[in-house]
Amino acid sequence: MRVIAFCREPFLQRFALMNVILLSAGKYREFHRLYGEKRFSDAAKLLLSLMTAKIAPRSFWMTLLTDALPLLEQKEVIFSADQTHELMFCLEELTSGKSVPNPDRPMQDEDIETTKIELLRLALARNLAMAIVKEGTVEV
Repeated sequence: MRVIAFCREPFLQRFALMNVILLSAGKYREFHRLYGEKRFSDAAKLLLSLMTAKIAPRSFWMTLLTDALPLLEQKEVIFSADQTHELMFCLEELTSGKSVPNPDRPMQDEDIETTKIELLRLALARNLAMAIVKEGTVEV
């Protein structure tokens, strides 16, 4: 998205935006291909990079985080402690300004969103604990 800010001409802005959208869609498709091939570690790295490199727009982050849930719930640790911290940061960045309910959204939608966030936080906390145990280190 930073590329768009440097483009002064409206045509170039639209062109840059389309490139970002196509890149996001292509990488998201690749994530699902890797996941389908059970290449979970590669899929996890790609999913994380979509958010941390700001390839995917923030409006798509909740979808990406929801897609991370099955990877977080695996018996085998897929995301390292550092990667889990990055996912936690993305979730907090996404939800930090959402303490006030949106009056335009039905209450049921708000409940679903809150439940999703709680499930993500729980899965992230569990994964972080398992990753720390697996890695054998805790920095205080």
